[in-house]
Amino acid sequence: MFEIKGKTAVVTGGTSGIGLATAKAFLEKGAKVVIAGRNEERGAKALEELKAVSPDVVFHKTELRGEDIRLGRHHVQQCRHRQLPPR
Repeated sequence: MFEIKGKTAVVTGGTSGIGLATAKAFLEKGAKVVIAGRNEERGAKALEELKAVSPDVVFHKTELRGEDIRLGRHHVQQCRHRQLPPR
């Protein structure tokens, strides 16, 4: 097994199902997490659930097009430097 503590994970589809479970598992292992999804309401609900595990999680609304991927990279950089966007 590899160490993920302190690393940053981007989980697409992280607002429900397997993606949400994956995000939770990463947080429990000490990773910082960016969850990406299309629905802001589900993103807010997922954030509430995940922040009970760790504050090191943000939601990024995306359809995973070119510009959204670049913005997602920006969020990863912020997480790496613990400059998480406003909650």
